[in-house]
Amino acid sequence: MGSFASFVTIFLVFLIILCGLLKKVPIFEIFTKGAKEGLLSTFSIAPTVIGLITAITMFTSSGAMDILVNFLNPIASILNIPKDLLPVMLTKPLSGSGTLAVLSSIFEKFSPDSFIGKAASAIMGSTETTFYILTVYLATSKFKIRKNLLVSAILVNVFSYFCSLVFLKILKL
Repeated sequence: MGSFASFVTIFLVFLIILCGLLKKVPIFEIFTKGAKEGLLSTFSIAPTVIGLITAITMFTSSGAMDILVNFLNPIASILNIPKDLLPVMLTKPLSGSGTLAVLSSIFEKFSPDSFIGKAASAIMGSTETTFYILTVYLATSKFKIRKNLLVSAILVNVFSYFCSLVFLKILKL
C-alpha cells in the first residue's frame, strides 16, 4: 500500500475514533458487536460461497469452459469479439480470483499492452462478480431471488463488456 493510502487509512481510523469519543459512544463495545455480526455473517454465507467456488473450479477443470468457449465462438466472431476474451467474460460474473487467473494466462499468451490484454483488463474492471454478490446478498438477507434481478444483472454485464470493447476501439488503444 502506498504511503498516501496508508496515511488516509490511519487518518480515517483516528477520525472515526475521535467522532465516537466526542459523541460519547462506547467505541469498543460497538466494535466488538460489529465484529461478532461480521463473523456470524461469514459463517452463514460460508456454505454458499464454498459451493460456488467448488462449482467454478469443477467447471473450468473439467474442460467444460473450453467446450462452452468453442460453442460461443461463432456468435463471438459475428460480434467481432476475440475468442480469447470469452473466458474472461464467462468467469467474471462468477469469481474475481478465477478471472484473475484467466487474465494472467491472457497476459502470458499475449501481452498486457496487446488489444486482447487491454480488452481483458477493461472487461475485468467493468463489472462486478455478479453471481458471487447475488449469492452472498441473498444468503445473508431474507430477500427471495426474482428472475428480473438475475436477468438485469446479466444484461448489465453484457452491456459493460460491449462498452469496454467499443471504447477501446474508439480510443484506438
